[in-house]
Amino acid sequence: GLVGSEMCIRDRNWKACTPCAAGTYKQSLGSAQCSTCSVNQTSPVMSTARTACICKAGFFLTSSFDPWLQYDVFACTLCTPGKYKNVSGNQPCSNCPINTMSSSGGTDLSACQCNAGFTGSVSCFACAAGTYKTVIGSGSCTDCSVDEPFLDATRQVQRAQACQQCRPGTYQNTSLSLIHI
Repeated sequence: GLVGSEMCIRDRNWKACTPCAAGTYKQSLGSAQCSTCSVNQTSPVMSTARTACICKAGFFLTSSFDPWLQYDVFACTLCTPGKYKNVSGNQPCSNCPINTMSSSGGTDLSACQCNAGFTGSVSCFACAAGTYKTVIGSGSCTDCSVDEPFLDATRQVQRAQACQQCRPGTYQNTSLSLIHI
């Protein structure tokens, strides 16, 4: 709704108009309340149409046909792991940079963290030979000679694979597969 017009909400004394807040809209004349945008959506202050409701950061627009209603149903869905979206809008989520991952609903580039086996802050690089990293994040790689007795079973396997000595005539690539040369 618009301030100072018939599109706005009047207070209890019918003296002043209040603009519809962000995340709401009002598309009719009179003193009716503003309508709320659907879940995971927002809108600018003083929105006058349902179409002003857009997906929040971390969400993207999806649609599916409802056979009972006989029309498309639109919804804002969390960005999937490995993606992020830092602005409100109906555009798709962006991919995280190479060698990084985010959890669902990432709202900015900082949600993309280095994969296990990679280190860095802005760009992620493979751990150097003789080092490993078993967790997602910007932490540093650990030297294979350092004993870590409290790793859980999964991380012990990851460490063993990363620190495995290659047999003559083979080398290990970053996906931890042995390659014969």
